[in-house]
Amino acid sequence: MISTRAKFIFHDENGVSAVFGTLLLILITIMVASSIAYMLSSTQEEMMERQSHISNVENEKLEILSIKPSGNSTHWDSIDFTIANLNTKDSYINGLSLNERYTKNYMIKDGGGNLISSNGYPEIYSYNDRVRVPAKGSKKICLNLSDITINKTETFDLNGWSDYDKNYTYSLSKHPLTAYSDVDYSVEVYDENNTYIEYDDYTMDYESGEITIIKSGDMGPLHNETIDTSGWNDNVNRTYTLNHPPIKSNEEVFNSTNDSKIIPSNNYTMDYGNGNITLIGSDYGGNMTNSSNYYIKYMKNNTKYNITYTVNFDTFTPPYPVTKAEPMKLGIMTSLTNHFERSFSPPVPLANVQFKTEHLIGPNGSESYNNYLVLDASESFDTNGSITGYKWAVWNNSSEIIYDYNLTGLTARPTKLNLSDAKNVKIDLQVTDNNGMVSKLSQRSGNLTINK
Repeated sequence: MISTRAKFIFHDENGVSAVFGTLLLILITIMVASSIAYMLSSTQEEMMERQSHISNVENEKLEILSIKPSGNSTHWDSIDFTIANLNTKDSYINGLSLNERYTKNYMIKDGGGNLISSNGYPEIYSYNDRVRVPAKGSKKICLNLSDITINKTETFDLNGWSDYDKNYTYSLSKHPLTAYSDVDYSVEVYDENNTYIEYDDYTMDYESGEITIIKSGDMGPLHNETIDTSGWNDNVNRTYTLNHPPIKSNEEVFNSTNDSKIIPSNNYTMDYGNGNITLIGSDYGGNMTNSSNYYIKYMKNNTKYNITYTVNFDTFTPPYPVTKAEPMKLGIMTSLTNHFERSFSPPVPLANVQFKTEHLIGPNGSESYNNYLVLDASESFDTNGSITGYKWAVWNNSSEIIYDYNLTGLTARPTKLNLSDAKNVKIDLQVTDNNGMVSKLSQRSGNLTINK
């Protein structure tokens, strides 16, 4: 039996609703507080990450220390330069530019000046394959001004070919896709004598790096070769040089008309060392005649071939020729979107010529006077470095070379030039600075000319 008080509590629906309402309010309050705390925590984390990123951007510092350009007499072909990381964190290079033009691909070198390679191929870097410049370290960049062309040769041997009724497939181990992903390349095949092999003698699977040798082609170990007897006086012996050296005692000779086999005795002899077959003339007991043609089947002694792969990577599109007379501005863009650059200007060659006379006294006391020239480059200057080399070229009668940039010195005396016989003397000066930049007087203001 339920008491009156118990009944009242049990049936008090308003009281139950109040309890559940209070619990629900507490739960909502907790959830809101948790959400606010989470948002505050996320906001603080984002702010910390942002501050860290800003700090990384502000503290990143790369510097181009030096350059080493190389090229021909008028243009640069490539530029090596060293990038130093002055920060305590690694930096990553997103792009490199020369005179505001970005290159697509470039290479790097080790401390000894050798290209860093993988599987025998130089490593290629770009926006997708970025160079890491280690903290407090450096990287040496090799920047080609024309396309990067890579040639690599691999030797393969067909001695594993056993079933000559089928084509033979060989898996190459050094094709370009072992070092690069998704690149196009071309191939050329040569035998051991450096004879070019035509494409119809093989097929190439460029994706798998497999070469298939056609059984009926010239690369197969089993070789058929026609012996042309036209013009042979079959009374005497006649020697033919085969296209390939045969394996000793492995050849078979047949009559082309009826495919009958010719035995060696009283018919032919072989010189395996030189790869020759000699048909025996009738005067020496031979039975072969010039009215028939013959062919020889033999196993080739050379089963090795060389395959050369060629891969091209664009650098500047179109190629970017830079003359030695123009300045260069190198730029670096990092993964943090920082941009660092440095400009290099060629030195300025300035020259003058002094005419001098020396008083000479001979062994017997005789006196004479000799006129000579002194070439002076002391007014030459460099705006962003120092001049380290002076080379002079001198021509007599405007075309006769007396010195071909092999007369050196800040001041120089061209002793090989005889002023008494000289006429229309032409003089050029080439100066080199500590950055490897080169400039010639002839390319800036023109040669010095002495008319006589």
